[in-house]
Amino acid sequence: MSPSTPNNDTAQQRRERLLLVQAEQQRARELEIARQEAEFAAEMERLEEEAAKEEEERRLAEERRIEEEKRIKEEQRLAEEKRAAEERALAEEMRLEEELVLEEKRVAEEKQKELAKVAEFKSKRRQKGSRRRGGC
Repeated sequence: MSPSTPNNDTAQQRRERLLLVQAEQQRARELEIARQEAEFAAEMERLEEEAAKEEEERRLAEERRIEEEKRIKEEQRLAEEKRAAEERALAEEMRLEEELVLEEKRVAEEKQKELAKVAEFKSKRRQKGSRRRGGC
């Protein structure tokens, strides 16, 4: 063996060790980059899921708001219909009461006329009867 061989071997071994260390460092950097990328991807996925959840909550809140508006409008419509029906019923009741009063008044007037006719008839009969008794 020549004296330069061990030095060459040592230099060769150092180069190999250096290459191994550099390869390990490169691998460590690649693993760190892969870890960071995975962490970033997981964070992005979490943020996207959170954003989707928030969007779904907003959509549901909007649907609830719309449904609540519809419910309130329907309640208002029904209340208005009820009020209008009550007003119509009250107006009809007042009209019928007025009709009844007018009918009772008309019947009372007819009865008065009938009574007046009967009284007139009786009066004429009495007069005729007096003439017959006293005049003949």
